[in-house]
Amino acid sequence: GDVTWTQRVFNSLDWDTPGGDFSSQASASVTVGNIGSYTWSSTSQLVADVQSWLDDLAANFGWLVLGDESKAQTTKRFNSSENEDQATRPELMVVYSQ
Repeated sequence: GDVTWTQRVFNSLDWDTPGGDFSSQASASVTVGNIGSYTWSSTSQLVADVQSWLDDLAANFGWLVLGDESKAQTTKRFNSSENEDQATRPELMVVYSQ
């Protein structure tokens, strides 16, 4: 069931486009510089993304963090949920309001 470059579900379901299917329109953006913590502020599209996943759990493949790869030496590294240092793992905060 792992995700690969060519398959959204390994050995059973391909991406339409190698590398993954994603919207060309960003749901949110933030400029990433030096080492540190970064926050993507809430947008109406982020809220719509989450609502669509709640409406159809099978369609939830998460968000893509995409950098500007048109320039040399702009690589960034982000920790994952498996990082040994629990304090530096990414965190999703959802705040409900009425």
